[in-house]
Amino acid sequence: FISDINRLKKILGFLRDFVANNVQQAHNSHEQEPKLKVLEETLEMALSRNYKIIAFDFDGTVYDGKLSRELLDALVDVLKSGRRLAVVTSGRQSHIEKNFITELIKHPRITALDLNSIDIYHSGGARGYNLGTGRVYYAIDFPEDARCQIAKLLKGDFEFLSDEPAWGDYLKQAKYPDSLDIDGNCTVSFDKYKITLSSFKNFSLIQQYQAYLKMLVTKYQLDLSVKASNIAVEIIPKEVSKALAVNDLVNRLEVKTEEILKIGDRGDKEGNDYEFLKDEGSISVDRYDSVNSNQVCIPLINGLRGSAATLWLLRVILERNIAPAKTKKDALKDIKNEINRILGFPAGETLTLEKLKELERHFNSLSAEEQNKFTEFFWHILNSIPSKQARIIRPALNYAVQQSVFVAAISNTLDVPVLFEQLPTGELKIIDTQQIDAGGKAVNVAQGLSRFGLNVHLCGFVGTGNAANKFRQFINKSSIKNMSLVKTKADTRISLFFLEKEGRFEIRYRSPGEAITLEETQAFCDCLSGLLDDAQQGQFFVTGGRIPAGCDYRIFTKAIAKAKERGLRVIFDFSATLTRDEMRAILKAKPYLIKPDLEEFARITGIDESLLRDDIHLLVREAKKISEEYGVEIVVVSIDKEGAVLVNENTVLWARPPRIRPLNTIGAGDALVAGLVYMFSLGAPLEEAIKFGVASGTATCLGAGIDMAGLEEIESLLNTIEVNRLEGNQFMPINTDYGLPDTQPQ
Repeated sequence: FISDINRLKKILGFLRDFVANNVQQAHNSHEQEPKLKVLEETLEMALSRNYKIIAFDFDGTVYDGKLSRELLDALVDVLKSGRRLAVVTSGRQSHIEKNFITELIKHPRITALDLNSIDIYHSGGARGYNLGTGRVYYAIDFPEDARCQIAKLLKGDFEFLSDEPAWGDYLKQAKYPDSLDIDGNCTVSFDKYKITLSSFKNFSLIQQYQAYLKMLVTKYQLDLSVKASNIAVEIIPKEVSKALAVNDLVNRLEVKTEEILKIGDRGDKEGNDYEFLKDEGSISVDRYDSVNSNQVCIPLINGLRGSAATLWLLRVILERNIAPAKTKKDALKDIKNEINRILGFPAGETLTLEKLKELERHFNSLSAEEQNKFTEFFWHILNSIPSKQARIIRPALNYAVQQSVFVAAISNTLDVPVLFEQLPTGELKIIDTQQIDAGGKAVNVAQGLSRFGLNVHLCGFVGTGNAANKFRQFINKSSIKNMSLVKTKADTRISLFFLEKEGRFEIRYRSPGEAITLEETQAFCDCLSGLLDDAQQGQFFVTGGRIPAGCDYRIFTKAIAKAKERGLRVIFDFSATLTRDEMRAILKAKPYLIKPDLEEFARITGIDESLLRDDIHLLVREAKKISEEYGVEIVVVSIDKEGAVLVNENTVLWARPPRIRPLNTIGAGDALVAGLVYMFSLGAPLEEAIKFGVASGTATCLGAGIDMAGLEEIESLLNTIEVNRLEGNQFMPINTDYGLPDTQPQ
């Protein structure tokens, strides 16, 4: 009977709290009606800002007993958009590790480098550190004398503690005592930074205990604060609050307070988010301070509360696709700091060429997945600022050209260059991000050909994600009008280039990309078949580059076979990522023309690269062997500053450029291929084709960025290209007085 009475008392207590809360909510709703419009306007203003950092409370804000996969995905999306995340919680470190960090690290899209953009502030803001590096920004311990005082006061003033052992002695025996169950009403726990009363049966008990503890602190003039969340009461040093986290972010990262979006659930005056949510850009997903005009309460606007309100908020920010307000100066500073961090140097330390070479060695030692994460991280830094796109060159109006060219862009990339300046002291200064562009061997050739005025038909893959969106944006702005792109689940791979402005060095970090599925490969083959339906015999088909992750060499051999079935002349541009067996398997498909560089040609032949470079006649003999063995009609080998050698059954030509100081060589080989295809499409003889191709590659080397050269730049170099024909055992110069076709209709 007594136990039934006790249960009845509990039920009546819950009913009393329920009625009281609903009456209060109805009263608040009536009071806030005139303010609703103002709140909506304030929210709209808050959501329209370009935030650099999203700082959020944990319990009651993103965690309601568990962290949902939808909310975790949204947080990862925010992180991938180039923003930082800051967890600002009253919870203990162990609680955050178990319920947030562990789940975050398991997320398939999170990389080790991503963790560098996440800061953790726990125990009510008493300690802050970086999740990736472990670097502690600050830590404020709970004063030992105050801890003992509270223990004695609790023992003397709380009836339910009267039978407990002396807490002062207990605290001296252990730094981090476990939680103690007290009288069934709550649990009291001690750690290095605070004292927490939790596990309350209802919210009214939290309010009662908070009021009583505040009275004790005031009565005994303790330098402590008593704060409450929706699940606990916390006793912390008066100097500690979640506002410490905001101050640390502002001072350490040199951002403004209004550039940080702050989300919490207890913005009311008695809540533990009160100081955290006091400035502009503050949003409460539960209780709020009606006096603070900087604070917006989501439940009053759309009825959502807690983690559901936070998820809605993050999705709105992501849907609006508002980029964080990061300046170029910020991004360049972040790149410098990240290079130093990877190599184990302090942030801000001077960069040198030796460091970049060490970074290159580090990159080459990484696994394929780690290389993807490496380039993706730097891309996120650069994606947070407005980028310059490669210049758009209108295609030449070559009315004499009726040819269409078909291009299979199987392995595409987003090219991301960073420009350095090497000072006389040897110090490297990052001075610009240069233009970002859609890239990959076949894409580069396609863009070059379309600028020359040819009718380019492009078939290829395009990924899903931020890099893929940029790739699609840039290629849609190009002069290629006929495109069929197969969408993949993987994001577009990223190629990062570190370039010195005077051409003193270029370092390439090319990620392999994520795997393409069998279904996506089949979709590409079907797409290519449809593209080639309009092809006519004798037209040109261009492909090449690296084999995408998840595929093998047969993706190239099948594409070559499809093109040859329709009578097209196939041009294949090799990649240094291909193995010798893969190269020879592609040769067996009998392309019309192949274009390896000297490194790739050495791999095909099995002869040391230095021997081929020193003996041009050896190179010619090996090229003739390949032509005869595999039935390849034309072999073109590019040999850096020495130009290119063209070999077929009856002719050997060597086109040599003038001595120049290239600003960079990125895309030079692709420009050579584009020049060859263009001239072949005009019906030009081999001498003129190789001359124009080498002029195209040379002009591209002289460009300040990673852009392909235009017709005017190429034409200005044509007379400087020396073409020699092999006669007997000697190369003899030949006259190639060639000009570009008339760009006016005949």
